[in-house]
Amino acid sequence: MSQQQGSPRPGIPLAQAHQYVGKTLFRTDWLPVPRPQLEHFDRSIGATPEETDLSISSANPLGGDLINGVWLLARAVTVFFDHTPIREPGLWGFNYGYDKVRFLTPVMIGGPVRYTAVLEEVREHPLGRILVTTNTVEVEGSPKPAAVFTSLALVSTRPPAALPGG
Repeated sequence: MSQQQGSPRPGIPLAQAHQYVGKTLFRTDWLPVPRPQLEHFDRSIGATPEETDLSISSANPLGGDLINGVWLLARAVTVFFDHTPIREPGLWGFNYGYDKVRFLTPVMIGGPVRYTAVLEEVREHPLGRILVTTNTVEVEGSPKPAAVFTSLALVSTRPPAALPGG
């Protein structure tokens, strides 16, 4: 479950992240793949019949309930920030990129899917640290994952004086 914005949650300080290399940072519960979220996503990227020729997509033999794999990646960003145990006051971060992405099994609307992140490396960066994780998205009931990707998140902390109320 995601935390309410600003609610304190104990965590691993960024300076200690390197101690967790090779370990699972988190595994989510099974999460739904709701049609309304996918429809909002499609509208946000212009993938609607009104804006795009979707004839190739409509000819897909798996049917119209097949989701856009990029949605799994987009959702992974918020899943990471909701579930990573690396947190402390003033921590900030953003998606720094992907090194490798593979979509291995189709995901249909409804899901459910589950995300797992393993910390592979902590790299120094002038603005903080880059957390390199291998992420697996499982589809309930499937022997193969839906997606496997290497993700990079740039994270750092603001000094206490720069925090609100600091």
